[in-house]
Amino acid sequence: MNSPTHASAPSSPIPEARTLLQYQNIALLSGKMLSLARTYQWDDLLGVYGHYAEAVHDLKDLPSTAPANQHQTRRLLHRTLEHDARLRALLNPEIARLGHLLGHDRRKKSLLRQYGAPQPTPLA
Repeated sequence: MNSPTHASAPSSPIPEARTLLQYQNIALLSGKMLSLARTYQWDDLLGVYGHYAEAVHDLKDLPSTAPANQHQTRRLLHRTLEHDARLRALLNPEIARLGHLLGHDRRKKSLLRQYGAPQPTPLA
């Protein structure tokens, strides 16, 4: 019989390694969102956020990080949380500004509905 002298390499990393890779991916995506916010690229940021949210959601299906990788996982989590705090600091003023604009627009529309649109004055 011909038996292999070594086991074939797995087609995907071991589950604990996949978990670490997922944390790395999340940290990269959070950094990308921060970079986009710094340059006011809101549409692109929303696109990256979709991938970020999906990556975070997918963590629940992965096993815990292997004990040998816990230090690195904590470092990645810390980096992700730092990105998140900086991102929120950039987004909060923008959200407030948009809220003010929307509130102003709603008040204007409400006044127009209440009092009607101004009628042009006829020329003599």
